[in-house]
Amino acid sequence: MKKYHLLLLSLISLFSCRTPSRDAIKATSLATAHGRTVIDKDGGILLIGPASYVEFNFVGSCTVWVKNIAPWNNYNYVVFSIDGSTPTREKIEGSFLKSHAYISDDGNTHTMRIYKATETLQGMVLVKCIEGEKLSPTPSRKQKKIEFIGNSITCGTGSDIQAIPCNTNKWYDQHNAYLSYASRVARALDADYMLSAVSGIGVYRTWNAEGPSMPDVYEHTWLSKDNPLRWDFNRFTPDVVSIELGTNDLAENAGRAPFDSTTFIKKYVAFISTIYGHYPHTRIALLSSPMVSGAKNELLLACLKNIQATANANNPTKPTIEILAFTPMQTTGCGGHPTVEEQATMAEQATPFFKHLLEQTN
Repeated sequence: MKKYHLLLLSLISLFSCRTPSRDAIKATSLATAHGRTVIDKDGGILLIGPASYVEFNFVGSCTVWVKNIAPWNNYNYVVFSIDGSTPTREKIEGSFLKSHAYISDDGNTHTMRIYKATETLQGMVLVKCIEGEKLSPTPSRKQKKIEFIGNSITCGTGSDIQAIPCNTNKWYDQHNAYLSYASRVARALDADYMLSAVSGIGVYRTWNAEGPSMPDVYEHTWLSKDNPLRWDFNRFTPDVVSIELGTNDLAENAGRAPFDSTTFIKKYVAFISTIYGHYPHTRIALLSSPMVSGAKNELLLACLKNIQATANANNPTKPTIEILAFTPMQTTGCGGHPTVEEQATMAEQATPFFKHLLEQTN
């Protein structure tokens, strides 16, 4: 049985990353960053996108110093995972660095990963520095890569309802991008991955407004037009790009115009061209929605097949675009989103599909 556990959680001064016995190492000097992240001027790593994460190895013990940076929100959530198991979801709040200490007495090398469980809308989590007696970077290795573009389903919104019931405090208290279908698929296939996903977003409109849509924000690091920083697409080149959009375009709200399939198809095809512009050799997959059923599901699938045929015809030298049609389900998480258990069911359906796609890439 593995013998590591959380030792302590304490508030430490914003200006210190040092203890009397050991000097801390800047996060960038040790940890490898994955997903939508930014390096700050002092060598820390800012986790921005949902399920963005850092990883490093340790023997014996390690202490990680993290801080919530979200002027408009007073907390975020992160998931600490050791060796791909025993994940713990922790609230990161306030304006101070906090230390999270772990210890193992088995003498083996362990891999620590720290994931952002919330999405870009909730602000950033700073992984400032790391302390330990035997720390080392994770060895570089060749992995297939997947980018998951999507909405709240891909983010894991409203899914983690065991600890905090729905509608009790903040709307993001049940966020857990670590347990979304996308993260589960990537881990099952040992693939590196990035989530480019925003709750409520669609192809040409959002769930309650006419925009901004995913094509409007996709090239921005924060997936928001409010921040001008552009994402560097050279940092991550996926073998497969997964697009799970349409639920919010189809949403029926009072006073809103009916769903326009012509606009949806046109905007979706143009978005695929944008993706090919950044990743000329990637393989693209179009995903339906488990939250859409009946006539709406039939309409969404008909649109996806039209998009598939049009985009394939427009790009005859590209790999064939494939469609994954999720089985519609009665989702029971907050706001009608899939719970973590329902996300696991989605991952079970999606994993063989993505395994097949990755096997066809070079």
